[in-house]
Amino acid sequence: MQYIYENVECDILNLSLGIYICEKYNEFFDICEKFKNKNIIIVSAFSNSGCMSYPALFKNVIGVSTDITCKNKNEFYYVDDDNNILAYGNIQKLAWVNPEMIMLGGNSFACAHIVGIISKQFTNKEITFDKVIEYLKQNSKTLIESKDSQFIYNQNKFFEIKKAILFPFNKEMHSLIRYMNILNFQIVGVYDTKYSFNIGSTTSHIMKDNNVEQIIIKNYLDIDWDSFDTLILGHTDELSTLINYDLKEYLLVESLEKNKNIYSFDALNNYDLIINKNLKKSKIYFPEIKKSCLSKSFQGKLYKYSKPIVAILGTSSKQGKFTLQLGIRKKLLELGYSVGQIGTEPSSLLYGMDYVYPMGYNKATNLKEEEVIFYLNQKINELCKKNIDIILVGGQSGVLPYDTGNISFYSIQQIEFIMSTQPDIVILCINPFDDIDYITRTINFIENLVECKVISICVFPMNIKDDWKGIYGKKYKITQDEFNTIKQNLEENICIPIFNLDEYNTIENITNIILDNFT
Repeated sequence: MQYIYENVECDILNLSLGIYICEKYNEFFDICEKFKNKNIIIVSAFSNSGCMSYPALFKNVIGVSTDITCKNKNEFYYVDDDNNILAYGNIQKLAWVNPEMIMLGGNSFACAHIVGIISKQFTNKEITFDKVIEYLKQNSKTLIESKDSQFIYNQNKFFEIKKAILFPFNKEMHSLIRYMNILNFQIVGVYDTKYSFNIGSTTSHIMKDNNVEQIIIKNYLDIDWDSFDTLILGHTDELSTLINYDLKEYLLVESLEKNKNIYSFDALNNYDLIINKNLKKSKIYFPEIKKSCLSKSFQGKLYKYSKPIVAILGTSSKQGKFTLQLGIRKKLLELGYSVGQIGTEPSSLLYGMDYVYPMGYNKATNLKEEEVIFYLNQKINELCKKNIDIILVGGQSGVLPYDTGNISFYSIQQIEFIMSTQPDIVILCINPFDDIDYITRTINFIENLVECKVISICVFPMNIKDDWKGIYGKKYKITQDEFNTIKQNLEENICIPIFNLDEYNTIENITNIILDNFT
């Protein structure tokens, strides 16, 4: 295209081709913009495979697809604001070489018909991109509206945090303390209720980790309201039920009256009346994905990904998958790599991740299966267009159900997530009590669901103490000898590296394996 721009005089450039993995998005768009500014009209066919392709997708190009309701070469539809056309690309009689005529269809032929229509209309006339678009709009069989809606809850936008306090001190908050050094804000207080039996203890004692920041946990009734700008409000429903008191409502009212910002892990839609009554200068955010978050969809076309994607998946919940993601992210950033990331925990944005898609406890996601794919496909594509080296994603819960006796056991969301994100490689987290057959079936399922490889296994070092309670029973930390036995058993059956999440150099070793796979 650069050669044509510099060496060929023409009015219209017909492209019966395109690419669907676009690594130099900006450069490609810029050369198309040069043609437009030179009043050379580019008409490009979309991929026949049904996916998004370039340059047809660019707004400075007229992109053409086939529509079966177009019955002859002069019929076409204009799709609003995208400069896309649906035209006659069905099976038709075409001039060929050998034989002289052939019956064939495809977007390239729909594209050629549109070029013919434009050429015929603008013969001996001044041709500009805007005039061509206006003509196509006026002569379309009908104008087709593509889906285009934006996030409409204007209070629900992520905001800058400088100093924050945490409440309550549960599992999700542990990660914030463990990875304080990658946060771009300061944690100045940790609070809980007396019913949690954490008051007066320290974060390092409760987490059984002397390497984390030692912060004394205080009663939420003694919050120092002058010390922070944002309350990070974790899951409180179970705790509120236990004490028969709505902690969330109390903290919302107190925070809003004192003009404090709120980052909530739970959706706050049920508290609209309280928020509207007390909201003054505060900002509120909670992870929520709904239909209004979806952007345009055109004939079901999806984007292909141009960046390497790593997924952290598991065989169950509570395996340290999010901790592993954060550790790998931290290590890659230390090595100088630019990381794009979609997190599935409600706290994801606090760590600098690009997007959050909440999937776990109290998730606020209201999308159908195909809408999930459209949404995540859009977000991965946005990351691909940025100047990043690698994309990290991580699932929740397990990929395959342990049992099929209850609908809640089924991993439908995990399957949607894997199919949407299309990882190239997977790190699989497992439990010491997972049997070899289950692990092998999980690996085979993942590798057959999408075109990827499971390259490493990370063992969560907690085993079940009371077998009769299943995965909900008490757990104990496995010894080094127990891990060595598990590792030996796995290596005899599954020929990939096995690591213990609790070992000091595990994060570094897994990161190196990831880099080796893409280097």
